[in-house]
Amino acid sequence: MTGPAASNHEVLLDIQELRVDYETPRGAIHACSGVNLSVCKGEIVGLVGESGCGKTTAAMSVLRLVQPPGRIAEGRIMIGGTDLLSLDEEDMRRRRWRDISLVPQGAMNSLNPLLRISAQIGDVLRTHQGVRSRAAVGDRTARLLGLVGLPARVASLFPHELSGGMKQRVCIAMAIALDPSLIIADEPTSALDVIVQRVVAQTLRDIRDRLGIAILVITHDMALIAQLADRVAVMYAGKIVESAGTADLFAHACHPYTRLLIDAIPSIRKRKPPASFGGLMPDARATPAGCVFSSRCTCALECCASSSPSPREVAHGHIASCHLCQ
Repeated sequence: MTGPAASNHEVLLDIQELRVDYETPRGAIHACSGVNLSVCKGEIVGLVGESGCGKTTAAMSVLRLVQPPGRIAEGRIMIGGTDLLSLDEEDMRRRRWRDISLVPQGAMNSLNPLLRISAQIGDVLRTHQGVRSRAAVGDRTARLLGLVGLPARVASLFPHELSGGMKQRVCIAMAIALDPSLIIADEPTSALDVIVQRVVAQTLRDIRDRLGIAILVITHDMALIAQLADRVAVMYAGKIVESAGTADLFAHACHPYTRLLIDAIPSIRKRKPPASFGGLMPDARATPAGCVFSSRCTCALECCASSSPSPREVAHGHIASCHLCQ
């Protein structure tokens, strides 16, 4: 993968030891347990894992949008030298859209069905930048739509008049409206067919290349990440179990869970069904003493059940938490 991130290693977002709990009558659910993740300026990072692994919770923590009974229990979320967890709600509100923006999961339900696209983009510009002139709003809206490959006439349409892919690109246009330094894209291609998925992925890549905006992509789709990301972090049961450059990860995956995710990608070249594995993630109310993946791992060692592996750099920029890599 080429692009600005290839030569720019200045860290923009730095998540340190993030722990997020959801309180329940039966005990706290540990959705994130000591998550460490960074995103450099102009870089596209994929955060991948199966449903329920905590990846969306980690992303919502960056925006301080974890809803009760969830709470950020520990950690630091640094961006531009500021710990976002130290800001009051008003300061954090001003940073949303302007510094960090969100492309939400399910564009079908993210746009107001009663307002034209121009009104929805205009609301962002008026609220956060004080743009009042109708002509100025119209010009900015047309420019934003053009950046995501949509004609200016889309501004006059209602959401129900757009296809799923067009709605998703409208959400991307809204996300870049205030020139943020970071976009969080939560499952940006869910509920879209494979052709439209490619269009949306290309749109995100074009935005990065043209504007230099860093993107954190939350997804379970390893095939999408292979096309889109510069670097990948693999999450399981609230922990990052492996991270590496995309090409390195797909060629030399170290953690058994990562290898299973890669093997689950359908292939037209291999005449066999995609890999699958049984079992469930451990109960998030009681983190196991050993490796969180040991109960499902076919390569588990005797020590895996009792000793939690520490993150280790197995190659330059390639980190894995696995006793097999120690």
